[in-house]
Amino acid sequence: MSAIQPRRSARLNDKREQREIEAAEMEEAAANKMTEGTPQPKVPAEFHRQSARRERPQQLTLAQSLTAPKPVTPFNMESDDITDRIVAGIATDPLLSVIKKSPEKYKAFSVDSKGLITKETHLGERVTCIPNDRKLITRVINRCHEILGHYGEQRTSEYIRRWYWWPALVKDCKAFCKSCQTCATSKTSTTKPSGELHSLPIPVRPWQSIGMDFVGPFPEAKGHNYLWVVLCRMTSMVHLIPVHTTMSATDLSWIYVRDIVRLHGLPESIVSDRDSKFTSKWWKELHHILGTDLLMSTSFHPQTDGQVERMNRNIGQIFRSSISHDQKNWVDKCPLIEFAINSSVAAATKFAPFELNYGFMPSMIRDSKIGDSAHKGVRAFADAALLNIAAAHDAIIEARVAQTWHANKRRQTDTRFEIGDLVFLSTKNLNLPKDRARKLCPKFIGPYKVLEARPATSNYKLELPAALLKRKIHPTFHVGLLRPYVASDDQAFPDRSTPKPYDFGIDDKHEWFVDEILGHRHDAGGLEFEVRWSLGDTTWEPYEICKDLAAMDRYLELQGAKNIEDLRQRVRATRKGRSSGDRIAQ
Repeated sequence: MSAIQPRRSARLNDKREQREIEAAEMEEAAANKMTEGTPQPKVPAEFHRQSARRERPQQLTLAQSLTAPKPVTPFNMESDDITDRIVAGIATDPLLSVIKKSPEKYKAFSVDSKGLITKETHLGERVTCIPNDRKLITRVINRCHEILGHYGEQRTSEYIRRWYWWPALVKDCKAFCKSCQTCATSKTSTTKPSGELHSLPIPVRPWQSIGMDFVGPFPEAKGHNYLWVVLCRMTSMVHLIPVHTTMSATDLSWIYVRDIVRLHGLPESIVSDRDSKFTSKWWKELHHILGTDLLMSTSFHPQTDGQVERMNRNIGQIFRSSISHDQKNWVDKCPLIEFAINSSVAAATKFAPFELNYGFMPSMIRDSKIGDSAHKGVRAFADAALLNIAAAHDAIIEARVAQTWHANKRRQTDTRFEIGDLVFLSTKNLNLPKDRARKLCPKFIGPYKVLEARPATSNYKLELPAALLKRKIHPTFHVGLLRPYVASDDQAFPDRSTPKPYDFGIDDKHEWFVDEILGHRHDAGGLEFEVRWSLGDTTWEPYEICKDLAAMDRYLELQGAKNIEDLRQRVRATRKGRSSGDRIAQ
């Protein structure tokens, strides 16, 4: 027992010393910020901490602490009117007025020549007592909170306690920091993301519901530079259709009828992202007439179309292992790659898409023969096909349950908002003008009013400002991109200043939202990425502009790269291979 006690005492001393060092650093920072350019009283050497040597400072006696010059306070007591405000408030404060009349009865308190009441702390220091004047308390907390650079409630209250005291100090600091708009918009969330997984309805027959997306850009070949991926959400059967970016929604509609409707009929619903082709009036009106529901993802939430996103990743992997070095033959590879995907067993259904759509597996081996496993007779063939579909439907349900369980482990229960509530909106998908640093921009902007609440799908429609609406930002967002707004209590903190709304600037050309990253290239300045903006324009931007965008993470995943270095190495290897080929040709 005797051996354990010294070690425990040493640990307690280390922790206590570290807190004193941090307090001294905050004290020095406050002095530099609040009194820059004015002569300050010299702080005794005993107050300085030798943090590098980890030596315990000399302890001052009570007499020394009372006679030693105090460090600079958050307010200049000589020139500021705070002294008069405190003295006037003491006269009406029910607690401090009693103490001032009979200070000899309260040993922990004393009254100085200015009429201020001071209180002795557990460290033997004297701090000024603040009366129950809400405007004065708001002023003190706001001043100290700004000095500390908007640190949290604990550090703010600890800092204030070095000079001031009132009965509800900790409670007021907690309420003040919780409702601070600057803290809410500038700090990164450390909690699990909000919004539990809500699975889309599971189809009961093939091609009842489909998903679609565009993959690319690819090197232009035979008049195409993009791949249109159309997926059956029941069987995972896929069609790969080469297209070009110049195609209009009308052109895509005819291709859709030729390659999808001709083979599988009209689906009941289409799941997609908010590509400009899918949000066009032509596309919406066409499917309204055909009776097909368009289920589009909310702004900046590609997880809605997760099944197609995973298929895009698989397609990218197969193309990388199949195409030539110049990448010009990707169009010719589409039919065989489509056949390979539809012949492979899907993880969710436990069947190949061909088996669920046709009831048998098409063969690509000329000499193969159908063995005893072939179904005999039309009735047996139909029964086997229906049995496969039923088994696949059950497997999809099982897979969705497992996906939901695993996804919700990393998420917290939805933060529910009501119509009329105010919320902050995440800026992680907002690309700011060229002269604004991503690291210094706010994490959230707002607050904005909730116009429509759909808690069943964790989606909310916001009343966006004109600066965002003119950039054609869809006003519906997933709850994971929102943060609740805590209003300041005007009675507890009257005359509290609030920050101005975020200034979007006048640069309409660059301050748009990023829809997705389409491709990359390497030039003398390094890696550049082809960015598609919400207004439909496409530009090449350097990596420094795109590195913090959520679209960058999605693009790296589709490219099969763990990080940007993997992508750089792949680009260097491609350039090296091309240069070697040029030398051989010469």
